[in-house]
Amino acid sequence: EDSLAAGVAATAPGGLDPAGNRAEAAVAAPAFADGAAVEYFSETTRQWQQGTAQVRVVHGAPDQEPKVVCDVRVDSGASDVAAVTLDDVPMSSIRAQLCQDESVEMFSRRLGGRWVPAQLIGAPECGRYRVRLGEETDAADGAAEGARSPSRLLEEVPAGMLRRRYVEGTAVKVYEGPSAGWREAVVSGTPRAPEDSAHGEAHHWALVPISAQGAADRTEARCVPSYLLAPHASQ
Repeated sequence: EDSLAAGVAATAPGGLDPAGNRAEAAVAAPAFADGAAVEYFSETTRQWQQGTAQVRVVHGAPDQEPKVVCDVRVDSGASDVAAVTLDDVPMSSIRAQLCQDESVEMFSRRLGGRWVPAQLIGAPECGRYRVRLGEETDAADGAAEGARSPSRLLEEVPAGMLRRRYVEGTAVKVYEGPSAGWREAVVSGTPRAPEDSAHGEAHHWALVPISAQGAADRTEARCVPSYLLAPHASQ
């Protein structure tokens, strides 16, 4: 999907090795394309804010891995307030903007302070989304089979209450750093909350078990934070 940024490569100019020969240029694969539409998570407000990725690659010695730096230009959302550029934002505080009809999870305090399946309906307005809760939520809340209350369609849900949903068996891409870039993988278990997250609070990312694409042995699965994942079709 267009709003989910693909990894891109930037090539460093080659340096000279100790023998005076031209060293092979290092190549970096940023997680987000320069100019990609992203969201920045503010620890102060506990909300996602829409912005634009400004990617640059910093090169050291020819034999060193390049460093990818992602600044984020955050939109204020108000015509009379200037946008602010935040320098060197960590990946844990950036995500590609959520897309129309995307499968997500919504944090619900009414259902015991947990994340429940949902789907986005339409484009966001001022950082808020129209959301339809999944059928699993109806069952958990005691709704009759085959019935769905009109309240299942929610208006103006804050972005801070939403995150991407990764279901076991789903093909994904995992970001392995600027040298390896994005690699194919598959979700191999049920995502769980980070160990330092408080019960009943909306943590903006989860730990997701993944295995290499096509791997027959799920015992080699590893958990990665969801901010290092992207839907397979987006890359």
